[in-house]
Amino acid sequence: MTAALAPATVLDAAQWQARQRAHEERVDAWLTPHLARRRRGETHPVEDFLFTYYSHRPAQLRRWHPGAGVELRGADPTAFGADYRATDDGILLTPTRETQHAHEQPGCLHANMDLRKRNSGTSRRWGVCKRHEADKGPNR
Repeated sequence: MTAALAPATVLDAAQWQARQRAHEERVDAWLTPHLARRRRGETHPVEDFLFTYYSHRPAQLRRWHPGAGVELRGADPTAFGADYRATDDGILLTPTRETQHAHEQPGCLHANMDLRKRNSGTSRRWGVCKRHEADKGPNR
């Protein structure tokens, strides 16, 4: 059984629809060229990597989600999927086992955020491919 999250943020229809449109516009900047190449039977080795390696469908990437703890006033739960439930004024994400765990155990998230913050000032190492290839040596 999952407990309902109380909304930490409430967005009226104009606010969440503007965020949804902005997300779709950002994603469309990548999707439009990809879909055009796909219709022509062409591929781009870098720009199409997201779609070939991770198998993300364009419709999945285009779908906007507000995140946990955000109530969308005036929204239809059927338009957002099974993870959302109706509230008196709109919809709210219903936590799954994974999202509920993250909500109940914020230490995991905070530890990851702290690690990222500590490493944000360090120099980047771009030799991942070379290290990866070195691991494929003749004795491996």
